[in-house]
Amino acid sequence: MSLERTTHLFVGVLLALTLFSASAVTAAGAPTQPAGQTTNVTAANGTTTDSTMNETVGNLTVWTAPGDDFGNLTSPAAVEMAKREDWLVRTRTVAEGDTLPSAPGDAVVFGLPAPGLVEAVGAMNESESDAAAFVEVLTRSDTYDFRMEQTPDSTTPEMAPKELNLSATLAADGLRVVPDQQNGTLSVVFRTDRTVVDYGGDRDFSPSDGEDYRVNLTVTDGNVTTSSSVEWELVERSIDFDDHGSEGPVPVRLGQRCTVVSGETAVAPGTEIQLRLRSNETGPVRATAWTTVDTARQFATCVDTTGFDRNATLFLGAAEFDPDYDHPVVDRQFQPAALSADIRGVWTAPTERFGDLTSPAAVQTGRRDGWLTRNRSVAVNDTVMVAINAPDLATRIELTRGNDSATETFVRLVNRSSAYHFGMEQTEDTTLTEYDEKELNLSETFAKGAIRVLPDQRNGTLYVALRTDTVAIRYGSRTDQPTAGGEDYHVNYTVGTGSNANTSTVRWSAVERRVTFDDEQSHGIVVDDLGQECTRLSGTTTAAPTTTLRVTLRSQDGVVQRTNRTAVDQSRRFAVCADTTDIPADAVLSLSVDSVPDFRGVLVENRTGPLLVSVEKVTDDRVGITSASRNTSGFVVLYAAPEDAWALTDPSRPPDCTPTEIDRTVANWTRLAESYDLSPGYYTEYFDRPTIEDDQVLIAVVHPNEDGEFDLDFPPNDRPVCHDGALVGTAVNHSTPPFANDSKGPTRTTLGSTTGSTDTTETGQSTATAPTTSQVDGPGFGALGTVLAVFTVVLIARRRN
Repeated sequence: MSLERTTHLFVGVLLALTLFSASAVTAAGAPTQPAGQTTNVTAANGTTTDSTMNETVGNLTVWTAPGDDFGNLTSPAAVEMAKREDWLVRTRTVAEGDTLPSAPGDAVVFGLPAPGLVEAVGAMNESESDAAAFVEVLTRSDTYDFRMEQTPDSTTPEMAPKELNLSATLAADGLRVVPDQQNGTLSVVFRTDRTVVDYGGDRDFSPSDGEDYRVNLTVTDGNVTTSSSVEWELVERSIDFDDHGSEGPVPVRLGQRCTVVSGETAVAPGTEIQLRLRSNETGPVRATAWTTVDTARQFATCVDTTGFDRNATLFLGAAEFDPDYDHPVVDRQFQPAALSADIRGVWTAPTERFGDLTSPAAVQTGRRDGWLTRNRSVAVNDTVMVAINAPDLATRIELTRGNDSATETFVRLVNRSSAYHFGMEQTEDTTLTEYDEKELNLSETFAKGAIRVLPDQRNGTLYVALRTDTVAIRYGSRTDQPTAGGEDYHVNYTVGTGSNANTSTVRWSAVERRVTFDDEQSHGIVVDDLGQECTRLSGTTTAAPTTTLRVTLRSQDGVVQRTNRTAVDQSRRFAVCADTTDIPADAVLSLSVDSVPDFRGVLVENRTGPLLVSVEKVTDDRVGITSASRNTSGFVVLYAAPEDAWALTDPSRPPDCTPTEIDRTVANWTRLAESYDLSPGYYTEYFDRPTIEDDQVLIAVVHPNEDGEFDLDFPPNDRPVCHDGALVGTAVNHSTPPFANDSKGPTRTTLGSTTGSTDTTETGQSTATAPTTSQVDGPGFGALGTVLAVFTVVLIARRRN
């Protein structure tokens, strides 16, 4: 490196250090007080402690849980587990309690996103519990105010609204508080039958069904007050059995080992209900069965009624509900109602997860962990699963399977019984006219291990999973035809026979297994830049979420081969970082994805945004600046800058060009001239040659158009950019004698050029002539010029089309 260049580089480093020091001093002396500033909170011992408080209160949320689980919500981990296991669910309707010992009121849980309040509760280390600390903070502090009041529209006219008495509720063991330091959230839990409200001057009232309440959290930080509120409703603790009409009897099939009883209720999901059959309204219990309320607040189970007299008087109810909800039972053996046959949805999973589908709990785990997702588009070779509301068949499988698997029992019942049918066949509109529809061969699919059946007696659901890569499809006389992209299938389930049969059908689509990379074009996959530790390759795929993709990068000569693993996210997108630091500049690189064997792609480098800025020519009265950009418009701007500022555009400098620093630096330069907004492409802009001071340098900079306006708006918008540690710009050698290239053939004129001429071929198409290095004052073009020339021709062709 020459002495002169070393000196300039040293000066450039000093300039960067000076700017960094100035920015640090400015930041240190800033008088502003942003959100999240330290706030005083009174602790239990009366001293003052610092606590970081979020001045903006987040949105409050409402959840409910069974009243019996009120005491189990003891920690953030317990709260998260309850959400995963679906007994703490988000809803604004909460069931009241009853006078029965077995009918506690449901719990209502409020999520309060208030980090400062969380820390204040934690600071009350002398309190008996987090709930007591919460009450004490609210009592002592002027910063926080928590209220729960009956809404005006649910308040009896001329009566005062009910209002929460927090201290009395704590004393009645109706309050739990769970601070989550990591997330800055408080879970405030009330058991509705122990919640105490003031009613005028009276106390010891509890909320009643039909009443709506508004919960409000207000935070006052100095002169700033923020609040957030949410409403919830207390509803009657009710239970309703299917098929009983408004007040009529409940029809069931008596005399069965599995008499299916189903219905819906207002109580919280996860509540365990004991159904019972009595001889009369007050008589002894003849049979019982337990069931659990699902997330839709529905239930289904089997009651053993073998030996029951079909003409006997029976009443059906539940131990956890008022006897007013008991209903008479009528046998429907001779006038049966249709059994449930409702396919609730289609799900997909990577085939590598097929073996993990071993139980209903595994299904819930797959949903929670994101590898089992609801979607009717299933990529070829992935797993498809349907969820069927079939309490009768789910229970029958469990009662008759013995030592057999649930899948084997399902296949046997479907094949041998006229009461059940399960099938899958290709839709007529996706079948070629001259061919028959493809159809599932259930027995052969079971023999190939390509089906899993998981009965969930608790909620009467049957999960049926099929591997699309090995499922046996009957096609004429053949049964070895797989599903193919572009084919749609109907899955149908029927229960019952004749006029009492009930059928449900759902449609799903088999799609080709493919990937599409971002910026994938006809000539290849365009990436921001090569030669980096992380060359980002991203795109979309039809494969199921969490599918593992192996993206392999190799050169045609086989010298370079890199493999990166990534997982498909919930939006069916993926991204990998490929290390391309030591790949030869002239290497031709290709991509392949092992999960999509038909995919092949070629990697092409082309940076997004400003690609380069260079000097086209300098004459006695004009300066020509060439710029190229992709996917963004922008402005070319001439600046008069300090003499040592040229180093900022030198890519050989260490990568210390940061957005904040370069914004401040360029904003202090003298703006001399600017272009209009240039569309994406390759341009030469001419400016009047300016006069600058001897201790200044002329620098051309590209500003991407960030706000979409026609005029340059810098600062604060349209900021310059850095690449490889250098400002995307160029220094104009203003002190050397001007030169021109007008006599050396046609000048380079590109898309949107304001001046110049274009070469025209015999066919009338315009072509762009790339400059030679001798025509440029600044970084040479070399191989990059060739790439840009091809890029220009492609843009011209697209514009002409």
